[in-house]
Amino acid sequence: MIRAAKTLLAAWLAVFLQSSVVHFIGIGGNVPDLLAIAIAAKSIRDGTARGTAFGALAGFLADCYHPATMGLLTMSGLAAGWLAGILRERVYREQLASQVALAGGLALVRQPFEFLGPAGGALGDYPWFLLRWGLGSALYTAALAAILMPRLMDWWAARPSARLAGGGRD
Repeated sequence: MIRAAKTLLAAWLAVFLQSSVVHFIGIGGNVPDLLAIAIAAKSIRDGTARGTAFGALAGFLADCYHPATMGLLTMSGLAAGWLAGILRERVYREQLASQVALAGGLALVRQPFEFLGPAGGALGDYPWFLLRWGLGSALYTAALAAILMPRLMDWWAARPSARLAGGGRD
């Protein structure tokens, strides 16, 4: 029950921060993709199935924020979670550099969905968008992942104390 609550809280918090706070910390118009960081952390820690489910949940919550493109961000989260889960077996899970590279790569995987969906971009403009905004956003996501990934992984791994679980004495 605690694990499910943590997963739901992390998905909601990532979507909330992505849609409201991230634009204030943008550098030159590039903003980090917090959903990619959260999806990478969950997939590395728990595997393909849970990473894919978490990506779909986070994408669905993002779709609820942008209802005009319902399903597109769910698909991007699903694809990112699946890809991160598959790559989990091929990267060094304990190495921060691998985690950072995975989070930056997931930001690039999610870019076409963001560009064609809520941003309303045309397919012909995508190469320019990728060079101008996509690569910068992926690098910014990777830099922020170096700070957030270890903390997020520790938070997901933490067990509730005996007092919170009802076994402690007051």
